[in-house]
Amino acid sequence: MCTIVEEEPYVAVVEDPYLQDICSYCFQRAPPGHLLKKCSRCQLVHYCNKECQKKDFCIHKHECSFIVNSLFKTPNTKLRLLGRLLIRKYKGDSTSAFRMNEEVEQRLKERRQSEDNGENGDF
Repeated sequence: MCTIVEEEPYVAVVEDPYLQDICSYCFQRAPPGHLLKKCSRCQLVHYCNKECQKKDFCIHKHECSFIVNSLFKTPNTKLRLLGRLLIRKYKGDSTSAFRMNEEVEQRLKERRQSEDNGENGDF
């Protein structure tokens, strides 16, 4: 079979049950008897080595803050995937994931104020 197009996934995460056994960057399973190194801050994601951790840092630095400050003890696979999607979408733009949250909050406040004033404003 011939490969015509090959592309990296836009975002991906390791499923919850496999977090300790699969590297969160390269998705390689740890060899038997070898423990992956976990992020010292969030204690959730694991990496083969420092190289994988450094390569994932551009996204994980934002994800890590959300995990540490999360209302959930451990955000599940779907929440982590959604978080990475938002981080990736806004990474590199003038709008960061954090600034996006501020903009959404501001728009909600404006919407509430216009409703309180009897206006029918749309987003």
